[in-house]
Amino acid sequence: MSNNFTAQDVQRLRQLTGAGMLDAKHALENCGGNMEEAKQWLRVKGLAGAAKLEGREAEQGAVSLVIKNEVAAAVGICSAGICSDLCTLCTPCTAYL
Repeated sequence: MSNNFTAQDVQRLRQLTGAGMLDAKHALENCGGNMEEAKQWLRVKGLAGAAKLEGREAEQGAVSLVIKNEVAAAVGICSAGICSDLCTLCTPCTAYL
């Protein structure tokens, strides 16, 4: 099967959508090299992927909030299985505000 797109097209689609290289390549392959259709294909694929994760809970993580001089900043870290000492990571991030 011949591709109707170049490596530059894959790179451009990645820049426009934030998709990974293989996802961008598959999108262009499935859409015959059409950039607009490939962007839509990635959107639909992304929504389908989000639906698969819908029932999952974020059981581990940390959030730090700092309000200073009417400016607020929040730092959140969520990670499955890597929760130890997350609060110590948030404190230095917000200390500079």
